[in-house]
Amino acid sequence: VPGILGTFDRELKKQNMSSHPRILWAEREEWVYLTVEVVDAKDITLEMSPFKFKCTSGGTTYEEEFELAGEIVAEESTQSTKPRCIELKLKKKEEGYWNKVYKGKKLQNVAVDWNKWVDEDEEGAGGDVGGFGDMGDMSSMMGGMGGMPGMGGMGGMGGMGGMGGMGGMGGMGGMDMEKLMAQMKAEEAAKGDAGGDEDDEDDDGPPPLEEAGAGQEQKEG
Repeated sequence: VPGILGTFDRELKKQNMSSHPRILWAEREEWVYLTVEVVDAKDITLEMSPFKFKCTSGGTTYEEEFELAGEIVAEESTQSTKPRCIELKLKKKEEGYWNKVYKGKKLQNVAVDWNKWVDEDEEGAGGDVGGFGDMGDMSSMMGGMGGMPGMGGMGGMGGMGGMGGMGGMGGMGGMDMEKLMAQMKAEEAAKGDAGGDEDDEDDDGPPPLEEAGAGQEQKEG
């Protein structure tokens, strides 16, 4: 039956056709990092000059081939197969930035891995790529943030308690407080005596009525 044969032929061709996997890349002066995105990759084969990658997954064959922008040292390069990708860390033969990963026409399935990218002038601070097992640099930096408790030194502001030194105004005690208090008591006593005299004068009052009467009798006589 032509229809059935046509479908079978298409499925057969589909199985025999290879797909180009998505490849992300980044670099440092000494390394090139490639991440080939294939889930549950099997039967992986890899060559470096030129770069050739091939694997299978779920009945589909994935492969890619291109010439690297520079030479690498295969013996010092590493590969790590993970559930969702294959990671390659390629050692450059000569240090320096390539600014591209392959030679030739543009490949639509190859793109920059911005999660791992570091500019040349930031490389010293950025360290190696964490996604390739070098997480040591990242953890040590966060631990270094623990140094921030050094801000506890602000507790030195407690020195403001030295304002208690204003109590030094008590230095006025140099005037001899005992004498001052004695003088104040003497002044209060003097005021008290003066007030007592005024009270005595007020108590004299008008002359006795008897004397007043006696005077009147003498005047009338």
